[in-house]
Amino acid sequence: MNGMTVLPKKRLSSAALFCWILAAVFAFAGYLLPSFAETIAGETTIGGTIAYLVTGTLLWLLTAYLAVAGRRAQKNLNVDVMRERSEQARLAIFTTVTSGGQPPPFFLYLRPFYSDELLVENPRVSSLPFLPSHYYAPAVSWETVFADRVGAFGLLVSLGDPSDVLGADRIETPDERWIRDFALLATFAERIFIWPSVRPGTRWEIQWLIAQNLLGKCIFIMPLGYDQILDRIGDNWDYVRGFLLSLGVAPPTMAGIMFTGLTPVVARRLRVGRRRKTTRSLRDVISSTLSESRAMQRARWESAERELQLVGTTQLVELDFLLPCVLCDRTLTGIVCRECDPGATDDDLTDIRPVTKRHTG
Repeated sequence: MNGMTVLPKKRLSSAALFCWILAAVFAFAGYLLPSFAETIAGETTIGGTIAYLVTGTLLWLLTAYLAVAGRRAQKNLNVDVMRERSEQARLAIFTTVTSGGQPPPFFLYLRPFYSDELLVENPRVSSLPFLPSHYYAPAVSWETVFADRVGAFGLLVSLGDPSDVLGADRIETPDERWIRDFALLATFAERIFIWPSVRPGTRWEIQWLIAQNLLGKCIFIMPLGYDQILDRIGDNWDYVRGFLLSLGVAPPTMAGIMFTGLTPVVARRLRVGRRRKTTRSLRDVISSTLSESRAMQRARWESAERELQLVGTTQLVELDFLLPCVLCDRTLTGIVCRECDPGATDDDLTDIRPVTKRHTG
């Protein structure tokens, strides 16, 4: 894809297909056999009713069991596929950069890990119970659908452990290397998609991007359901918005959008369930961000690598705990200082109340 041949992401497990075909057969039989059994059962109404219920229940249980077994088989295949793709992406990007070459074009996806909990309706599920596709998983990760839409423009990668989610290709990295690997990916990525959060890792990544003058190629995404996820996890949109405003990024107030880190902001609706409209919106936002030449990317990475070597990994990890308050510039270990919010705690986000005013002292 765009200079790099990748393994197909959507591969159908033969075991899953077999289970789902049988499920479709039993579902079809469920429409016919109960009535037939009722007729054969005998002359009494009670006997016919019992035969109808027993046959129908048995066929429904078999259909449900095969549907679940197929999903389990498909999930196992997805894990293997994503692990293979992730290793392929790592080799294509990191090995090429290390050897002095230019990696193939790709996009970087930055997100807090709780974003994996946002689920959407699976667009590949059929409404007809007599088709195997009716028994696919009814809901998938939001990232799965988003990565599929971004796939029209290039490869989407992120840092993390590969899973059964058919989303961004997760590149595994040890704790002592994640900062360097992030910096490399961010430097050479064509564009950077960011799910904004005030979690320490995400905040540090955004601030590093700004320090490296890379905000111009960043696209922030706020899918529908974003605010509900924040509330459930214990994050806080008031702080997310305050943090972005303090960095000079003016996020729109509505959800279901994506916007650039440029000034003025370019914003478009984000409808992952509608392929054509999403593709058009992505094209508009991607084209409005800034591009860098390959020579500039290489020079930027060499400078960043020297800086990382000078600072050292241990100090960089400690920077996670020396971030400023998201509402003022005070350095602290938590998310917001007690003067901006007297009810704030350093270690429990669920105890932080929504901010009412910004500290100006």
